[in-house]
Amino acid sequence: MSGNIFCTIALLVWLPLAVGIFLSFSPLRALCITALAGFMFMPMADYSFAFIPYNKTTAIPLGLTLGLFFSDIGTLFSFRPKWFDIPMLMFCSGIFWSGLVNRFSNYDSAAAGATNLVMYGLPYFLGRIYLRDAASLYRFALAIFYGGLIYVPFCIVEMKFGPEWHHWVYGYYAHPDYLQSVRGGGYRPVVFLQHGLMLGLYMTAASLCGIWLWKNKLLPKTVFYMPSGFWLVVLVGVTLFCRSTGALLLMGLGLAVLFGTRRLHSVVLMLLLVAMPVAYILARTATPWNGENVAELAQKYLSQERADSLRNRLENERMIVAKALQKPYFGWGPKGAEKIMDPDVPTKILATPDGMWNAALGQMGWFGLIGSYGVFLLPPLMLLWRFGAKSWSHPMLAAPEVLAVIGLLFALDNLMNNMVNPLYYLALGGIATFAVAPTQGPWPMARSTARRYHPTQPLPSRVSG
Repeated sequence: MSGNIFCTIALLVWLPLAVGIFLSFSPLRALCITALAGFMFMPMADYSFAFIPYNKTTAIPLGLTLGLFFSDIGTLFSFRPKWFDIPMLMFCSGIFWSGLVNRFSNYDSAAAGATNLVMYGLPYFLGRIYLRDAASLYRFALAIFYGGLIYVPFCIVEMKFGPEWHHWVYGYYAHPDYLQSVRGGGYRPVVFLQHGLMLGLYMTAASLCGIWLWKNKLLPKTVFYMPSGFWLVVLVGVTLFCRSTGALLLMGLGLAVLFGTRRLHSVVLMLLLVAMPVAYILARTATPWNGENVAELAQKYLSQERADSLRNRLENERMIVAKALQKPYFGWGPKGAEKIMDPDVPTKILATPDGMWNAALGQMGWFGLIGSYGVFLLPPLMLLWRFGAKSWSHPMLAAPEVLAVIGLLFALDNLMNNMVNPLYYLALGGIATFAVAPTQGPWPMARSTARRYHPTQPLPSRVSG
């Protein structure tokens, strides 16, 4: 691992720091603070330990779990698995079974499974335990909004000077290809994240949380001593200038689904959003569609550079899928076995997965792919099944709604990218628990009751429909 002393300190002190945060605040507040702080400010670095890698994506869940172990062990061990946890169990165990099927050593298979469990499973299960009701989901959505506001000045600086924060603080660039941050005569900010695309999606998520909470009159009147509406405009404005075209398209799609579902009183738009990643995966695996028509649209309406980049991704994806379908059930196993190597130069990589879905298909086959995308799609479907569109205007559902939409946008983003963000898995776990939790009174609530309701208050004992 390269970097200066601050990089080493940040990773080494993270676990005791997380414990200290949990001992200083309530479990829910500590969960929000620790998850956001780790995601936003820890370095993109890697310590190679014997069993699992110790990096940003594993350190955050480990810090959360360790902090809760010392501060709230009773609640932590109150977790009971449910039927809707099956996709996550498939996702976490898929790489282990794949390793065994492909005759990797028991050690390598178990290490790969443990890594998936820490990166994906722990945030999801912690969300299942601690983001289980409207109040906790509301505070988590609000925390994501606050995190976006905190990132605003960091983004503005990098728009001017380039992606330098990680270099200034930790001694090296978060993403090795500096040119990927040069966009449209300016710079695409990265701050302390893996890539500018990852930052663009997070700022989109923060903006969506702010807009939807504001629409439901759930934003505080003032934030940082200024009207919350002012900060919301600033956040959205900075998000628009993050130069991440994909993230902006996803933000527009998310807003259309949120406002359209409320306006139409129909779940059709949400179901279409759920169906989009499924349709794409089936088109790429079961039909000859090569995506050239999409690349032509990108060339026409965006730029030749974007179109060429998309064509390269699609061709890379085609090669990975073709190899993956040679072992369709459990894939090729861990340790980069899904990659395509040059037969003449064994160390030269010809194709490597760009998107999470084709990485999952290549490594774990359909077993792991169904699990990985089931985690994205099942909680929003459960929310729709439980409450439907007629309750969409009730403020109790504002945070679950926007977090569910963000989870689906993350699923779409991971068709082309593979960037791990524990925040979204926390939210999806919470939505799943909330969708099956008992509530008082019939749905939908009367408008007068809904206007008086706030998610930090207990649900009224009797409401009228």
